[in-house]
Amino acid sequence: MDEYFMRMALSLAKKGAGKTHPNPMVGAVIVKEGRIISTGYHRAFGAPHAEAEAIKKAGKQARGATLYVNLEPCCHQGKTPPCCEAIWRAGIKRVVVAVKDPNPLVNGRGIDFLRSKGIEVRVGVLKEEAEELNRAFLFFHRHRRPWLTGKMALTADGAAVWKEKYISSPQSLLFAHWLRATHMGIMVGVGTVLKDDPLLNVRHPRFQGKRITKIVLDSRLRTPPQAKLFSTGDPVLIFTSSGKTFQNPAAEIIRVSSGEKGLCLKEVLYHLARRNIISVLVEGGPTLMASLIEEGLLNELYLVHTPKIGGEKRLVLRPGPVVLKKHWCSSQGEHYINFSFKEEK
Repeated sequence: MDEYFMRMALSLAKKGAGKTHPNPMVGAVIVKEGRIISTGYHRAFGAPHAEAEAIKKAGKQARGATLYVNLEPCCHQGKTPPCCEAIWRAGIKRVVVAVKDPNPLVNGRGIDFLRSKGIEVRVGVLKEEAEELNRAFLFFHRHRRPWLTGKMALTADGAAVWKEKYISSPQSLLFAHWLRATHMGIMVGVGTVLKDDPLLNVRHPRFQGKRITKIVLDSRLRTPPQAKLFSTGDPVLIFTSSGKTFQNPAAEIIRVSSGEKGLCLKEVLYHLARRNIISVLVEGGPTLMASLIEEGLLNELYLVHTPKIGGEKRLVLRPGPVVLKKHWCSSQGEHYINFSFKEEK
């Protein structure tokens, strides 16, 4: 039965997608004598945590119950009180956790606290599913760099540039904005800014007003001060190796070193991690995407293959350890392929 209720907690956690950053997505289910007493999920950053919401709903019925939660409960004071103390004070006798939280502020301390209070704790139920759900959060705290997701639309014969502005369909564009909404940052090279002058904001009906950090890689600082990406009020970070000044105060200019192949991408990720940006969607062209893959920095890649033929600039991927995660087709005849890149030891 533990798996059944944990699956419910994971389903609840998904409701927070795109709204909890930089916090993880967490769901909680409180069960007593085989009956669900209450549920909760982390709705947004700064809102009560899933465990606290479920405990508040349960009230006195929580005493002697079992709590199912997909991530180790926190034990520190943040924007909300520590969940571990709330669990203990509520009289919960058993806690089932899917995966331990690698955040240095937690990292086993929550589990240790609960056990020290005589609460039975089981860890590892549906661990793989829980790690997949919060893969960006877990990766960030294990490696101290953002999770990078690439997204590219290609013609059937592999071209990344089409004669029209968009290669893919409106349905695919909506999916792209969902991807933007579920990441903290969006990264492009200056070539994309100069060619397309994109807004780079989130325009998905479920995420009205969602803010995203725009990241431009621009070694020679060629970004136009009047570019549309400055018009939405979202934070803009421009990484460059140029000593030139920039005339738009809306941009934060961050200088990093560069080499023959362009800016030092590891330095870029270091600065993003310092700003607690845990996940970035890369919408750059084939040159940027290939560089990230070659350096082993891209974690996963979505390719949208359209039925169109022709165009220019092919994406050339080096052979490497990749895993096909998902593949599906749209009503427009487009193929969506999601790869993950294995970490090289």
